[in-house]
This record gives sequence, structure tokens and C-alpha cells, in this order.
Amino acid sequence: MSGTIDALSERLVAARAAKVEAEEKVTEANKSVDEAETALATEMGSEGLSSFKNSLGSFSLSARVFWSFQKERKEDGLGIIRQVAPDLIKETIHPQTLSAWANEIDRKDAPPPERWDEIKGLLQKFEKPTISIRGVK
Repeated sequence: MSGTIDALSERLVAARAAKVEAEEKVTEANKSVDEAETALATEMGSEGLSSFKNSLGSFSLSARVFWSFQKERKEDGLGIIRQVAPDLIKETIHPQTLSAWANEIDRKDAPPPERWDEIKGLLQKFEKPTISIRGVK
């Protein structure tokens, strides 16, 4: 095996490790931001402030309201919204779900659905090389 292969494999292992470390740092940073924002909002509320300025800039407290369906009532809610506000409903397929389904049919692991040739003609297929690594700590 050439030195180039060894060097590239080391580079790949190091890059993946750096990615994991960076993702962990982002998770921790997001948690710190949430904690600091909650603490500041609480303190501003207790002091009766909706905004203030200091040497760092202007800070304004506001509240965003979010709505979601109760888990067990989601289908009921979607049915009603389809009737009263159909433009809100967007049909999508997650790319990984579509890929898994199409690959299963393409490999002949599942029978093709009706109109498969038509569907396949609307899809684009590409392959991305990936390297599996085992035994690396």
C-alpha cells in the first residue's frame, strides 16, 4: 500500500474526529446561548425591562408564540386544515426516505410500484463514494 493511501486515511480519520468535536462544541454553544438568554429574559422581567442599552448594544425582550398539534390529535388537525386552509399543507418526502425506497426497488428487493418507470424518469440518481472505517479509536 502506498504512502499516499496511508496519508489520506489519516487525513480522513482526523477530519471525521474534528467534525465530531465541532458538532459537540456547537451543541454546547447552543445550550449556553439558551441558558444565557433565559437568564437574561428572567432578569429583565423581574426588573420590569422590555429593552435596555449597554456598552454591548441594544437588547429587546420579545416573545414568539409557537403552535403544534397534540401528538394524538395531529391527523384530526391536518384533516381540518386541509379543508379550511389547504395552502398550508406542503407535501414533501425526506430525501433519505426517497433514496431508501428507490434503492430498494432498483435493487429488486421490493416489487416496483405501478408507474415505476414514470417515477424513475422523474428522479435523478447519483453515487457518492464513502469510506467505512473500523477499529479506529
